[in-house]
Amino acid sequence: RNCRVSIEASMSESAADSQPTAAPEQARPSKRTAEALEGTDTDRDSGPTSMEDGASTVVTEPDTASKPAAKRRAVERSEMSSLTETTAKPRDEAGPAVAAPVASAAAVRIRPPAPPGTVLAMFEDLREKQFRDMLEPKGWTFVRIEEAVRMGRAGKKVDLIVVDGNHNADKRLYNLRCGSKSRIDANVITNKIELHLLLRECAPELIPQCWIVTKQGLGGAQVEDGVPHIWRPEGGWKGDGVMVITSQEQLLKAQDSLRPKYARGRVPRAVLSRYLENPLILDDRKLNVRLYYVLVVEGQGDQKRTRAALLREGMIGVAPKPYKNGNWEDKDVHDSRTLKIKDYRFPRDYPGGAEAANIFFDRAADILTTVSRHTERSVKAYDESDNAFEMLGCDFMVDADTGRVWLIEINFKPGHQQLVSHEQDSLSMVVLGGIYEYVLGYPPLGDSPCYKEVWPVGHPQ
Repeated sequence: RNCRVSIEASMSESAADSQPTAAPEQARPSKRTAEALEGTDTDRDSGPTSMEDGASTVVTEPDTASKPAAKRRAVERSEMSSLTETTAKPRDEAGPAVAAPVASAAAVRIRPPAPPGTVLAMFEDLREKQFRDMLEPKGWTFVRIEEAVRMGRAGKKVDLIVVDGNHNADKRLYNLRCGSKSRIDANVITNKIELHLLLRECAPELIPQCWIVTKQGLGGAQVEDGVPHIWRPEGGWKGDGVMVITSQEQLLKAQDSLRPKYARGRVPRAVLSRYLENPLILDDRKLNVRLYYVLVVEGQGDQKRTRAALLREGMIGVAPKPYKNGNWEDKDVHDSRTLKIKDYRFPRDYPGGAEAANIFFDRAADILTTVSRHTERSVKAYDESDNAFEMLGCDFMVDADTGRVWLIEINFKPGHQQLVSHEQDSLSMVVLGGIYEYVLGYPPLGDSPCYKEVWPVGHPQ
């Protein structure tokens, strides 16, 4: 079931040890999927939602052979057997949450740290003082946007631009020449439709079974009465338009509700996925783990190289109401995105303690290694940036029976607005620490690196 697509471009150094081979006919992406992935040029004038405006051509490499499904399930059950009893109980029955690092200090790729220069930081939710305290002792000079614009008019570059929130929509940044900017053209990752189209063809084992629905067709989707599915329209934010569907009649109504506001000139689309009926819970509530995926693009054109890492700390969202299988119309039971119930953190509050958190983290890292492999040729820096990086928010869910980790989606708005009211200073340090250590290459702020590199793999560390 692995996707192998022939390519004309030469392979990058990171993939030099794994040459693509001709794929059997049935393994090639369908014409419809290839057309959907081909996309159009990106129109960044739409502001902070521009990451979903255009698809990139995707080139993939062959995966290694996977275990038979039955054997894999047996391994998953064996690994998680000691955890399911604990994770199935509310926290007061399972014992106190365990605060522990996910892993001990691991070998990391040795890179020279970035030389100091000028930095423009435009933060809505992150803490500029924290960033200054990290970089100014290293010799960096902070400038404001007005000064950066004047530098640009004089033919000078800002060395580093880091923005969050609505500052991403500031058009003064679009053509501002810089050494590295915290914005990447990565629509194939951050658009939920494009990501599901890609993974459905290339790595279907990473995501729940899914179908892409448009105004013109259901894409083969059939919903049996009483079998829950989750509906997510393209371009929606903060759960807008998300619902549980349990019948074909509901599916047809949802299809009819698709509106052009989500599509920006394209046919409105949505992804319909099988609902995870036995999710891992925390304090009786369905949970969702949000981890930070740092994607770095170095260079342009043929000289482009990509690398990526997963930060070891993140957030846990839970549904407002206790989980109950059924009552599908009550969104407060099934929507686990919210962080407004309590300050839940990963790995500190993950059910089962440090051992379970370690297992989860390693599986999440493996998932993102596969995602990175299949998307490395599609992501790129915008023309005004010599290099680029982005902090993306990855949502994961876990099957409580087997411990299997599912990728739900990857967001280019990784929930920074939640930092305002939920352990804001600490989580801001997590995000900025990832930039400091992984993007800029400085030594760990703590006892061990705050990240695990997930791409490239198989190279000297």
